[in-house]
Amino acid sequence: MKLRNNTHTNSASKFLSLRVNFVFSAAPVAATDIQTSPFLLQEVNRKIPRKFPRPKWSMNNQTETNYEMKRSAKEELKRYSGMLRECASKKTFVEGKAIHGNMIRSGLEPDSHLLVSLINFYVKCGSLVSARKVFDDMPEQDVVSWTALIAGCVSEGFGSDGASLYCEMRKENIMTNEFALATVLKACSMCLNIEFGKQVHVEAIKAGLLSDLFVGSTLVDLYAKCDEVELADSVFFDMPEKNDVSWNALLNGYAQKGDGKEVLKLFIQMTECGMHFSKFTLSIALKGCANSGNLQVGKILHSLAIRSGCELDEFLGCSLVDMYSKCGLAYDAFKVFSRIKDPDVVAWSAMITGLDQQGHSHEAAKVFHLMRCAGVKPNQFSLASVVSAATTMGELRFGQSIHSCVYKYGLESENSVGNALIMMYMKSGCVQDGVQVFERMTNQDLVSWNALLSGFYDLKNCHEGPRIFYQMLMKGLKPNMYTFIGVIRSCTSLLDVRFGRQTVLGACKLHGNVDLGERAAEKLFELEPSMDSSYILLSNIFAAKGRWDEVKKIRALMSTKGVKKEPGCSWIEVDGLVHVFTSHEGSHPKTREIYAILEELG
Repeated sequence: MKLRNNTHTNSASKFLSLRVNFVFSAAPVAATDIQTSPFLLQEVNRKIPRKFPRPKWSMNNQTETNYEMKRSAKEELKRYSGMLRECASKKTFVEGKAIHGNMIRSGLEPDSHLLVSLINFYVKCGSLVSARKVFDDMPEQDVVSWTALIAGCVSEGFGSDGASLYCEMRKENIMTNEFALATVLKACSMCLNIEFGKQVHVEAIKAGLLSDLFVGSTLVDLYAKCDEVELADSVFFDMPEKNDVSWNALLNGYAQKGDGKEVLKLFIQMTECGMHFSKFTLSIALKGCANSGNLQVGKILHSLAIRSGCELDEFLGCSLVDMYSKCGLAYDAFKVFSRIKDPDVVAWSAMITGLDQQGHSHEAAKVFHLMRCAGVKPNQFSLASVVSAATTMGELRFGQSIHSCVYKYGLESENSVGNALIMMYMKSGCVQDGVQVFERMTNQDLVSWNALLSGFYDLKNCHEGPRIFYQMLMKGLKPNMYTFIGVIRSCTSLLDVRFGRQTVLGACKLHGNVDLGERAAEKLFELEPSMDSSYILLSNIFAAKGRWDEVKKIRALMSTKGVKKEPGCSWIEVDGLVHVFTSHEGSHPKTREIYAILEELG
């Protein structure tokens, strides 16, 4: 496979004081218990003794007897806790459930420690419903049991539920601790709820727990993931102690932002502090180089990985492939990829995507074929990239075969795949096929609508372009440059020059392009000099830029030409009769009564 490289050139802010106001409502935890086989349950039960040996108590000394009984009960509690911890670590749900049943039958009174072990077991095995039932049946819940339940939601990916549970805990006046704070902050990171995370930050400050290593690290991670890198930076450098987790969290924030220079600067600081870096750290730093196109730093990190003896596994290899691909070095990316011993679907997808983005469409298709021959199941990213490659090559039949593969794996509703398929069919002139893919998608985004709009520009279908544009606006989506290009192409074919100009003028208002807006408005003034909306749009463009002299000129021009702004109106239907209300107009027969009631309402 011959490839050519395509190289292209390329202190902490103050934290505002916030008022703690926990407003989450407790959301029911959606989870299902794992179904167990009755035969397997019987087998596990046979392994657990039905009767535990009873201690031999002396009847002569009642104090000694009570002491022996208490000691025996404590030993039993420890025994059950130990077995449940083992089941939790091995995730042996059936055996743990049998232990729970045996514990109930034995009549042993569980203490809070054993109940927390039971909650932890169900949580680790993914049975949040059972964990919540154990929790609700506890005579008294403390911060440890609450934290165990919140951690369960986090481990199962229910970040919002974890945050909601924390609110329940605080409403019960249960005092928080460093473990509860770290866990709920992780929940906030998962659901990207920065506002609630800031409230928890304030609570950590008030509780004097901000200096805790785990609390600080999860705060850095939250702010970094929510693109608040300055806040993440502020928290990080105020931490009295740092570990590799906190360093990696901050590095990841700058990498997501595409700030390659800051990533390298932090990486150097990390090594100078004597902190050991891992393959994960190198991968984050390489991501920063890829996003910023910083090839020089990327090569330095690559050489550092080799010198430090890091094994080129699929994790580090994928990051290197992505970095070289995004920096235009497809050949170097393929060299790295070919050295990965057992590439997984992520590594294959990175290679296919890199080749497609660098214009090596045929090579991308070949690598996809090699991936299938290797028995690796494609994911949405590899499929989207190979569909894009088929579009570039103009190979509709090949693209249709990939569509069959997409349908087989049930990935047609994935946005990245669906958008690529819509674009392929639209560019191939198969408009109805593209529409069908669009309609099957469950959550169309702006890219989906733009891809759909791109197909309606010929004389046969161009009349649908403006209709699709209005439908998109009704969905509450904000159009971008590609949206306006699509609708203008439709209007050009439709010979609706006025609508096309209006669209351009609307786009200029949205993006603040004054020069283009003025030119579009001038043409509209010539086409329809009495249309008030053109004057108002241009006036609003000038106002947004603070050019008030131009605003006055537009208002004067409207007055000179006798153009009046159509007054705004609203209407309401009562008992089958529509009542219309126009601004600065009192023709409604019950105007006085309406105003009287409005005055009473204040």
